[in-house]
Amino acid sequence: VLLVGSLTYDGLSDEEKNGGSFRTVYVVSGILLVPLSIALCVLIGWHIYLILHNNTTIEYYEGVRALWLQEKGGNIYKHPYDLGPYENLTSVRIED
Repeated sequence: VLLVGSLTYDGLSDEEKNGGSFRTVYVVSGILLVPLSIALCVLIGWHIYLILHNNTTIEYYEGVRALWLQEKGGNIYKHPYDLGPYENLTSVRIED
């Protein structure tokens, strides 16, 4: 938001005072901002998927192998702790 706002600001008088262009810094910042934002969105999407399926990353990859082995044997595999998206989000384990 700050990057876009600063690009719309007419900084010609500031550039004349400072003798340099800040637009180059803004363009470089924007070029770095886009891929980092995409990477963070992909990671948050992946972790939301894992939460909805009640998995950790390791359990997910072990489940892929277990799914392959079950299908190879003609069976249907379901992760034992996956209760469904709503139940995965609302269930709370309380230990005594």
